[in-house]
Amino acid sequence: MKITIKDEDFDDKSPEAVMDQVVDFLLASGNSLAREPRWGSNPTGYQCLVSDDIDFYELEKKFVFPGSVMLIKKDQMIDYGYGAVRIRKA
Repeated sequence: MKITIKDEDFDDKSPEAVMDQVVDFLLASGNSLAREPRWGSNPTGYQCLVSDDIDFYELEKKFVFPGSVMLIKKDQMIDYGYGAVRIRKA
């Protein structure tokens, strides 16, 4: 069963809290954090760095993302809110 992330989810929680379920899935699928803590901040928002390639095929089998979450495969990055929250390969 797919998990649907909706734009409204970001209204009730911080963006990184909503995207934590994506990071949890990546970690459970064999990826690892490239650094601690999980979420670091940068000038535009929060960033989580993972060590290995993001398996977008498996990710899309597990999640339905709203248009505000961009899967940027060529850059190995998941981006919410134009940089507000990014999950990317280090």
